[in-house]
Amino acid sequence: MKKLSANLLAGAVLISVLSACNPGNKQAGTDTVAAAPAAPVEAPEPTPAPVQGLAVPFAENALSMTVGGNCSLDAVNGSAVVEGKLQLKRGESVVIGGWAVDQAGVVPAQPQLVIHSDVAGYTAPLATGIERADVAAAMKNPALSKAGFESPLSLRDVPAGVYDLSVVVTGEAARRCPLNVLLTVTD
Repeated sequence: MKKLSANLLAGAVLISVLSACNPGNKQAGTDTVAAAPAAPVEAPEPTPAPVQGLAVPFAENALSMTVGGNCSLDAVNGSAVVEGKLQLKRGESVVIGGWAVDQAGVVPAQPQLVIHSDVAGYTAPLATGIERADVAAAMKNPALSKAGFESPLSLRDVPAGVYDLSVVVTGEAARRCPLNVLLTVTD
C-alpha cells in the first residue's frame, strides 16, 4: 500500500510540475496538459518539367531524309511564329508549340524536333498529345485531335548560326517534316 501511495504521489507531483512549467498549454477548467499544436505540414514544391536541351547531336543528315507528313510550329513562348522566322539567344529556354502528323496520317508516338544546318544537327523529343481540334477539323480526321505538341527546350548547347527546323519521325520509314521556319541563334 505504501508503494502504491508513493507511486500515486510521484505521478501527482509530475503532473503538477508539467502543468506549472507550461501554463499556456493548460486548458481552462482542467488539470491536464494540452498537447502542443502540430506544426503545419507543407506540401512539397511541384517539380517543374525538365527543360530538354538540344545537346544531342542528330546522327543523320536531316536534309537527306525523305520528306513526309504534315506539321507546324505555331508558337514560341505563347507568341505566334511570324513569316517563318525565329530569332533566339543561345542558352535561352523556350516553350514551343505546334502539331505533327506522320506520313500515314496518324499522330506520331515519339516525334523529335531537329534543328539542322549544312554542318550540324541537334535533336530533342517533343511532348505530344495536346488537344488540337482545329487540326482534326482541317484534315477531316477526328483521330488527329491529339496531334498537338508543347515542349520546353533549351538552346544552351546550340552554337550561334542559322538553322532549319523539322519534325522527324523515326522508325522503319523515318521521315522529316519541314516546319518551314528559319531559326537564327545568336550569342
